[in-house]
Amino acid sequence: RNQHLREAYTMKIKVNFKTSCTKLRIRGFIKEILSRHPALRCKFIRKEGRYQLEVDESMNNDLLSVKIEDSFLELQISHVLIDGHSLKIICMELGQLTMNSTLPNSNDRFKEFNCYLNEKFLKIKENNDSRRSTLNSEISELNLSREEFEAARITFDSLNLQKTITQLSKENCTSPFIILLYALARSMQVLNNSQDLSLIFPHNLRTKDFEGTVGLGVVILEM
Repeated sequence: RNQHLREAYTMKIKVNFKTSCTKLRIRGFIKEILSRHPALRCKFIRKEGRYQLEVDESMNNDLLSVKIEDSFLELQISHVLIDGHSLKIICMELGQLTMNSTLPNSNDRFKEFNCYLNEKFLKIKENNDSRRSTLNSEISELNLSREEFEAARITFDSLNLQKTITQLSKENCTSPFIILLYALARSMQVLNNSQDLSLIFPHNLRTKDFEGTVGLGVVILEM
């Protein structure tokens, strides 16, 4: 609800149409895109003392704002609704509508997408402590010292580390590279004797089944 925080968490699309487009025509574009993607019609509602996102078919949405002028469009969409991949989908559809192309029948899988994501989020949450405890024991065996630390010389001597990283990447629905970044963050904590150092990385959970679905398909992994 804080306006400054809201602005910081907003994704913007500004479009200057090369061909002449009236305000009425652009409003038609937006109406078509909103009707195709339920994620863009979501708003926060309060249920049982908690806020959650729900589709509002009235399209009265305070998480999305539209500014329209002749041959100009600005969309501001909260990042709680969409990710970068969704921006690509929206821009592609705007381009098709501008060229008077008929968009293919919507096969939006928003509900399936949310069910899939919820399963992944729960699994990742359950494995957070496991990831930390499992890798911490491996990292503690590195015996890093500030004097000997050189980025180009870091190696993992444990024979089990590769197997551990592979397993953790599967459990956390991410790549071995992200798990290695966690190991790097923990190593930096050891070297700096600081436990308040934290690295956070977004990870895309989309599969090919949901490439055409607008929504937030990203999980944040705390390293």
